[in-house]
Amino acid sequence: MRKYLVLGVVLLAAIVLSQLIACSDDEDCPTCPTFTQQAVLVGEAQVDGGELEAYMYAFGVDGLIPDVDSVTVDGLRMWSQLGGEGVMAWMFGMDTLTTRTSGDSIDVHIYTPGGMCSCTMRLLEDDVDDPVILNFPDTYPGDTVDADAAFDVVWSDVPNADYYAVMLESSWQDGGSWVYDDTVVISSDTVFTVPAERVANAGRLYVDILAATGPHPFQGTGNITGSVVQGAINSICYYGVRIVVVDGVTMAPAGPDEDPEAREREVISRVFGRN
Repeated sequence: MRKYLVLGVVLLAAIVLSQLIACSDDEDCPTCPTFTQQAVLVGEAQVDGGELEAYMYAFGVDGLIPDVDSVTVDGLRMWSQLGGEGVMAWMFGMDTLTTRTSGDSIDVHIYTPGGMCSCTMRLLEDDVDDPVILNFPDTYPGDTVDADAAFDVVWSDVPNADYYAVMLESSWQDGGSWVYDDTVVISSDTVFTVPAERVANAGRLYVDILAATGPHPFQGTGNITGSVVQGAINSICYYGVRIVVVDGVTMAPAGPDEDPEAREREVISRVFGRN
């Protein structure tokens, strides 16, 4: 079943490596100065069985080595810098002490040598908040549609989501090679109409739905406050199906479907512009 939760974090960060004033989660720093952005932070987390697990990656800008003191969630120190290579550092943390569920809010604080920034955001929950597609099966090889007509994809409502991101990917063979075309639409509805022209030109379609909280990927604004780190934190749930087009462009023989978790990671990466 392609149903997984990922709390996606896109943190456009500023981490200071010169003229530093020490400031960690153990001390007050009300007058931390403003610094130039010198790193990008990217993280992921998921709530599974009520527990929060999270990863964070810091990528240095202009060859600088990123430096993050720690990250706290609701006052609990979850992250400390574990390792890195070149201009990338990575961190991991989990909270097994606090039970969380769909709709809960968390306060995130990110500490660097230059100061602290914060974000309050709402969580989605694995399985509970999956935007389940209702009119197509998620088993391989999926359902079929005619090549000459538009059709609707309908999914379940996720009350705690701020919006849905729909990725439609069509693929076909041209001279023995696969050609791909994808479109991403942000919507507040629970139905998406696949245009007839996209069906006619495809031999295979993927329809992937992301339910999310926080700024959407094309909004251009963040939900992190402070001068040291800027960006956005999102909570994301995923569901996707594969649809075969009848009498469309000739396809190669169908093979085993992709690993659903790998598909999930790919979709989130492409929709939210992550590397």
